[in-house]
Amino acid sequence: MIRITLAPVQGLAGAAKAAKRPDTYADALAAAASKEVLGAGVKPTRLFFPDGSELDKDSWELVGDKDTIYVSAGQPSVPVTTPAAGPQPMMVAPVPVSFQAAAAARDEPGAWKERVKKIRKNTDLLANTDIGLHVAGYCVGHLPFFVETMRSINNTAGNTAFVMFVFIPSTAIWSMGLIGGLLFNGSHLDGCLKEGSCGRTCGCCDTDYRSGEVKPNMCCAQVLTIVALVLHSIIAYVETWLVANFQSWVIAVLIVKNAMCITGEIVGVVGACMITQALKAPMPAVGVAQA
Repeated sequence: MIRITLAPVQGLAGAAKAAKRPDTYADALAAAASKEVLGAGVKPTRLFFPDGSELDKDSWELVGDKDTIYVSAGQPSVPVTTPAAGPQPMMVAPVPVSFQAAAAARDEPGAWKERVKKIRKNTDLLANTDIGLHVAGYCVGHLPFFVETMRSINNTAGNTAFVMFVFIPSTAIWSMGLIGGLLFNGSHLDGCLKEGSCGRTCGCCDTDYRSGEVKPNMCCAQVLTIVALVLHSIIAYVETWLVANFQSWVIAVLIVKNAMCITGEIVGVVGACMITQALKAPMPAVGVAQA
């Protein structure tokens, strides 16, 4: 059903009434009179659009659903205006902040030293655990493996090939995990924590390009430890398959050695990441301001 609203023109008494859309102009005047839009006993004679233009019989078809038609008893109509909206709260878009500016605003010079000192007890324990597991793993697995294999081969060419292509590469992988633990050990961090430290020559320290401060750089520790972790995991998987098919105490001790190294490297990654996180203060919240 198409519905319209019949209302008195501005300045006249009466009340707006909703009505079903009449079929003709004459029916609209009759509906306005029957609903007493202009009041009791007042007969409507003219109809207007909200913009003040007058309706006639030919233009009645322009009236659509939910339109408002203004009624008068001969008086002219004026355009219906809506009151101007008052001042609205202004939304202020967040201003882009460069990473360097945000980093400078969120952290006081040297504040990272206090954060690192608070976790030194835990990170030193993790570093020593990483180092200790690697040293123990080398003694438990690598040395017996070297001695037994050299004894079994017992010829110059075979022993040389074993040392060049097996023992040295496996020792290099083991060394990466060990060095990763050494790089975030407390004794290496002390050079960065002391005033007037030596910058790039401290072993694990670097000059921060944003603040110019000498800070620990945990990238090498993380990369070396993660690479060693991945390679030791692959080697342990192969050794597990070998020990299931070839019963050998040498392979068994190598599996124990790799398990110790993998555990140490997981601990090392956690410790290096803790120090990396302590070097960074939380980013300041950037919200939307309202005026």
